[in-house]
Amino acid sequence: MRKDAPGANAVLQTAIYMEGIRRGLRLSRESQYAIDMLEVLADTYEKCSVESLMEVGVDDKELEIIQSDMDTVRKVFL
Repeated sequence: MRKDAPGANAVLQTAIYMEGIRRGLRLSRESQYAIDMLEVLADTYEKCSVESLMEVGVDDKELEIIQSDMDTVRKVFL
């Protein structure tokens, strides 16, 4: 992940976790690996803004979908 691309990082992380949701992925809160991965996700989302998502080149409809997916990922994993 690039530190100078918070929007792109959020889109990528969201796509990965949404695919995990579709496949029934569950992460154990007792696994250090899972804890580390969720910290990366939380940090990625914290650094993301609407402006950084727009820099990725999405239109308004795509932005709504991404934000909705991010909300879903937050609810399931964070």
